[in-house]
Amino acid sequence: MHKLYLLVLCQFGENSQATFKSRDYAAALKAWQAGLKEARRSKNLQRISVFLYPLGWASEEFERYEDALDAYRPSLSLTHLLGQTEHEGHAFANLGIAHFYAGEDLSALEHYQQAHARYRQLRRSDLEADVLNNIGDLYERRGRFQEALYSYRQALTIREQLQDIGAQGRIFSNIGAISWHLGHYDETLSYYALALKAKRTVGDRRGEAATLNNIAVVYRKQYDYEQALDFYQNALTLRRTLNDPRGQAGTLTGIGMVYRDNGRMQEAMEAFQQSLSLALSIGEPRRQSTSLMQIGKLYALLGKTQQVHDAFNSSVRLGEGVFSLAVYSGKH
Repeated sequence: MHKLYLLVLCQFGENSQATFKSRDYAAALKAWQAGLKEARRSKNLQRISVFLYPLGWASEEFERYEDALDAYRPSLSLTHLLGQTEHEGHAFANLGIAHFYAGEDLSALEHYQQAHARYRQLRRSDLEADVLNNIGDLYERRGRFQEALYSYRQALTIREQLQDIGAQGRIFSNIGAISWHLGHYDETLSYYALALKAKRTVGDRRGEAATLNNIAVVYRKQYDYEQALDFYQNALTLRRTLNDPRGQAGTLTGIGMVYRDNGRMQEAMEAFQQSLSLALSIGEPRRQSTSLMQIGKLYALLGKTQQVHDAFNSSVRLGEGVFSLAVYSGKH
C-alpha cells in the first residue's frame, strides 16, 4: 500500500533523519520519543503534533497498530485545535492506514473519506490521489472489485494530470491485480506492461523487479511456462543485483512452481531449496513456510510420504502451513 506520511524529518535533526533513512526504525523511534517528551515539557502543541506522526508510523512498521492509533488520535485532535486543515487531513489518512492494517476496514474507510474531503477542499490533488489509491486497496481486499477499480481510475486520472509517472506505474499495477482477480489475464498483462514501462522510466528498479515477477505469475497461470520462466529469471537477476534476498526467495519459489508444473522435478527442488535457504538466512518465517509447503507438495507428487510429512509439519510449526490430509496424500 502507498502510505501517506507527513514529511517532517527536517524537524527531528540529523541523527533521527539518518536512522529513518537507513530504516533503523527502533533507533528512530527512540529519537522521536525523546523529541515528543521535550515538546510536551515545553507545552508546544505544534511540536507535539509534529512528533506524533512519525511515532505512529514507526509503530506501524513494528506492526503495533494500537500504538499507532494511540499516536494518531491525539495528533488529529491537535491539528483540528490548531486549525491546520492539511495536517488534519494527514491525521485522518494515517488513522485510516492504521485501521486498515489492524483489519478494521469500516473505520479505515471512514477516515480515508475524511482525509479525501480535506485534501479536496485544499485542492491538494496529489494527496487526494494517494487517498483514492488507499480506498481502492481497501475495496480490493474486501473483494469489491468494481468499487476498487473506480477509486484506482480516479487516482490514475489525477496522476496523469500531474504527469506523475511513478505513481501511474503503481496504479497500473493495482488495476492489473484487479483484472487478475476477475480472471481477465490478457488485460492483466496489458496493465502490467504499462506498469513496467513506467517503473523503468522513473528508475524504480525494485518496482520493476516486482512487476516482472507479477507478469511471470500471469504467464504461469496461462500455462505459458517458457514466458513465465523468462520473466521470473529476469526478476531474479534484478533482485540479485539489488541485493534483495526476500524478493529472490519469492521469485525462486515461482521458478520452482514453473519447473514442477512442467515436470522438471529436480530443477523444481533446487529452486525451492534455494528459496528456503534465503528465507532462513534473513529469518523470515513466512517465506520459510511457503518454501516448505512447496517442497512438501513436490515430495507428494514424487510419492515420498515421509518427506511430505516432515516438510508440512515444519511448515505448520512456523504457523503458516495448514494442510488437509488430501494434500498430504498428493491428491491435489
